[in-house]
Amino acid sequence: MLVAGIGKDKYFYKEVKGIAYLFNNSLENEYIKNDFEIDSSLKYLSHYRIPELTKHYKPLVSMALEDIFNVAESPIALPKLVKIVFELFDQGEVSLSVLAEKHGLAKSTLHHKTESFKKKIIENYIPDTEDDGINFLQNLSAALNELAK
Repeated sequence: MLVAGIGKDKYFYKEVKGIAYLFNNSLENEYIKNDFEIDSSLKYLSHYRIPELTKHYKPLVSMALEDIFNVAESPIALPKLVKIVFELFDQGEVSLSVLAEKHGLAKSTLHHKTESFKKKIIENYIPDTEDDGINFLQNLSAALNELAK
C-alpha cells in the first residue's frame, strides 16, 4: 500500500488503542481530531487530477499526504488517511476534447450526453448519508469502467 509505505517512511507513526496513526510532527501529547473534525477541515482541499498517462503515483501521493497533514493539523488513523488520499485523486476528470477525439464524437455531443447523464442521476438518486453517496459514486465508477472495456 503506497500511502502506508510513504507515511511510515516520511511521517511519525504511532499505534493508539490498536489503531495506527500518522502525523507530520511527533505524536506525543498531540490532540487527535475525530473523523468529523478532520473531514470538515479537509472539505475544501483541492483534488489532484491524474493525467491519463501517469505511471508513477508516489510523487502525487507524497504531495497529497503533505497537504492533508498541513490542513488537518492532527494525527490521522491510517485507514482514514488511505480513504482521504483516494478521494483526493480526481480519477474521472478527463477533458471532453480528449474523450471526444478518442471516441470519434463531436465535443458538443459528448458534452450533451454527459450533462444529460448527470441530470438523470441528480433527479433520481438522493443518498441518505454522505457514505451512501460515496459508495454509490464508487460503484457507478466501477460499473462505467467495466462497460468501457
